[in-house]
Amino acid sequence: MATDLVEFVRMRAEEYGSRVLLSGEDTAISYQAFDEITDRLAYGLEKIGVSKGDHVAFIHPNSPQVLFGHCSTIKAGGVIDNGHDTSGEIYVS
Repeated sequence: MATDLVEFVRMRAEEYGSRVLLSGEDTAISYQAFDEITDRLAYGLEKIGVSKGDHVAFIHPNSPQVLFGHCSTIKAGGVIDNGHDTSGEIYVS
């Protein structure tokens, strides 16, 4: 049984591979692709200085990209600060 989100994502990617995890009008993301995308984003977050315990907020309408960001932040060791904004504006500090 998975003990945390990162392990859960990795286990499901291994188990379900190319099966669709997320789908929209013009796209479909597999379990494996989700794991790979969030690994790359986590690496990018680490490169800009996000480390264990750092708080990261995504102020963006609900979307698959927010899910990628949340999982990537956790993979990088960060902590999610939940913010929800329907304006679509992105704030980076």
